Amino acid sequence: MSTTPADPARDFNFTYKAMGGGEVAPGVYATMTVIAFDGTTGQALMFLNRHNGDLLGKPVGLFAHTFNADRAAQIVAAVEGTKWADLPQPTKGDVNAAMLAMQYGRGTMIVQRSFNARNLEFIRSIPAVMQQVDDLGTALVTKPIRAVTCDVERTADGLALVLTNVGTGPVVIADPRPADVNDLDAKSSFKVCIEVPEVPGSFASPPIWQTIALAPRGDAPASITLAPGQSHKVASVPWHPSASEGTYVAQARWQDYAGPAFDQAKHLPLIPEVTKMDAKPYVVRGAAFSTYTKFPAKASK
Repeated sequence: MSTTPADPARDFNFTYKAMGGGEVAPGVYATMTVIAFDGTTGQALMFLNRHNGDLLGKPVGLFAHTFNADRAAQIVAAVEGTKWADLPQPTKGDVNAAMLAMQYGRGTMIVQRSFNARNLEFIRSIPAVMQQVDDLGTALVTKPIRAVTCDVERTADGLALVLTNVGTGPVVIADPRPADVNDLDAKSSFKVCIEVPEVPGSFASPPIWQTIALAPRGDAPASITLAPGQSHKVASVPWHPSASEGTYVAQARWQDYAGPAFDQAKHLPLIPEVTKMDAKPYVVRGAAFSTYTKFPAKASK
């Protein structure tokens, strides 16, 4: 990350958090996004461990970018132009919705608000601030620095799950394969089904998905460090289509909220300080989903 100041006069910090799905590990929620912006340098960092709606083929991990002075000025104008004292008080919202929080500090001005994602009256009263959050997230998700994607491949004996480091620095992941065949805590897997052709004017039956497990890890290391651009591919248990005709659809799902053993001296923290990123490997935790791949039930000769 560049340290070229965007505007030294804009000495502020802005943080936004969205936490949904309940706490799945200490300090980690099932769907969690944190955006931090340092006004003085223009540096922004985003932690994202799972996309809302489980978007396919999207990376999860850390994202970062250095914005220009205009972006810093827009955040200041949005936050300080909001009449916080006149806003409606956030209500309880929906227990199943994400909790949102934001914090802003510049000089003697401090703004702290926590609210439910279903507090629509309150959210609609801060459109300029929420627009800045949306703009930052949209820009940052295209700038992975320590992040992985999940892909699926068809193999001669089944399927393969592929985790790829799409960032600019090293990442550490736990091998997603179960320790042995009796490991019931394994969260990563595949799902396959026979494609149901669409017939205009007819009701299409929903696909019947089958879950395919990963093959056991055996004596392989429990964690892997991936350099930028490097991938880790793991196989499913042996699997072959049961149908002789038709087209199959497959998807891989990677999920690991705990991650491998964390070493504070060797690894970056879960959410690093925006201006204190270094070259240490980052332990990626969360969930990612591959796009769908299709293949014929009968292999071509």
